[in-house]
Amino acid sequence: MLIIATQSPFSKALPPVQQGAALILTQDAVIAVTLPDVLAGCSAVYALKSDIEARGLIDHSSPNIQVIDLAEFVKLTAKHKPLVNW
Repeated sequence: MLIIATQSPFSKALPPVQQGAALILTQDAVIAVTLPDVLAGCSAVYALKSDIEARGLIDHSSPNIQVIDLAEFVKLTAKHKPLVNW
């Protein structure tokens, strides 16, 4: 399972992540890269580089989060089934 989060964790809580599921942070959800406790239960967390840079958070990202570009985002969506938009 791949969960694609788009909203800030301050306006909408991040989804509960099942074991083996991956989480991609996009748009305002990338704010969560500064909140490692919020992401503690996730097995794999990715964040879209362009969204992190747009919000000035590239230097504040947790080392447990893999920063990806759009090509890697597409590969992850092709690899994981089902996809859940949050």
